[in-house]
Amino acid sequence: MPESAAPVITELSRPEVRLRKSAGGQVATESLSISGTGLAKKGKTTSVSLTVNGNPVQAESGFRLSGSCLVTGVRFPLPTDTGGTYDLKVTVDGASSAAKSLTVVASGAAKSDEYPRDGQYLKNPSSPHTGNMFDFRKSTVGAILRANYTCHVGYVSSVASGPGDGSELHIPRVVPSLYAPSPASGTVTELYLHGAAYSELAKQVDKHKSDQNYRICLTVTRVNGLLLGRSLFHHSINYHSAVVYGRPTFVADADKEKALELLTEHIVPGRWADTAVRRPSTCEKDWTSLIRVEITGAAAKVRDGDVGDETYDVERNKCWAGVVPVRNVYGPALTAAGVSPDLPVPEYVRKLRR
Repeated sequence: MPESAAPVITELSRPEVRLRKSAGGQVATESLSISGTGLAKKGKTTSVSLTVNGNPVQAESGFRLSGSCLVTGVRFPLPTDTGGTYDLKVTVDGASSAAKSLTVVASGAAKSDEYPRDGQYLKNPSSPHTGNMFDFRKSTVGAILRANYTCHVGYVSSVASGPGDGSELHIPRVVPSLYAPSPASGTVTELYLHGAAYSELAKQVDKHKSDQNYRICLTVTRVNGLLLGRSLFHHSINYHSAVVYGRPTFVADADKEKALELLTEHIVPGRWADTAVRRPSTCEKDWTSLIRVEITGAAAKVRDGDVGDETYDVERNKCWAGVVPVRNVYGPALTAAGVSPDLPVPEYVRKLRR
């Protein structure tokens, strides 16, 4: 590369970066890396800048140069916790690269690959600790929702507190339910719940059908291992969990059969297509409550890996420590009483895996 040539930015490791607040209130972007050519020259100074509202903001000192093709650990201090799309440039010995667009996301906002941080229900979304606790990425949450089919539904039930006085008691309730995510591939945008038409949840959904701000909460958890640390304090579990908030509405009668198919196929793929299995009757559909939950906010928490012991306990080396894997598995199918011997277990049942 000629000595006088300007640096060239090929790619940014992150097309979007989130702003983070320190305990002292300072605001800076999460770090990113820059690949390209001519990003460094021997004996010459490299600087990285972001043009924010017409003003160049220099990257914090401490970013690293790996030869002339890579810059890592780039962070920008910004005056306010405000997002936008800005121009990033690399300058080497006075020659600047062409601008590369970088989207900066406010600390409490969602990236394009994340679920919204429904601030009314996800407490303190701008907390400096929130980003470390939760994973808002649609891919992470969606994988957990598609890998399971049981959840717990939390909602507030409003009931009359006494005769004649008009006051209400607000009682929190949590109930188990079957669910199915939709659509079958891509970003999960809604969940379908199965229950009784006259359940307390159905009553509350009907009561709040005109309230656009009414939400319910769904949680999905799978335990994957027991963690036995060298101290009792560091006993824990490996798990994949998701918390979803959304607005519930009833599935219209005309759409109930499609929703039932979605639920059935999510739990036992191939069962709905088995023409020997009777379809739901009109009465059975009337007795069934199918609730569609439009996702307004979601987050995942995942813990995998080894125990996290203190150095002191590792060096002390006085007891066994490790991980006990936990697995959910399907056993051999047990044929129901009265099934004709000439009706074998269907292939789609024998193929069930979890």
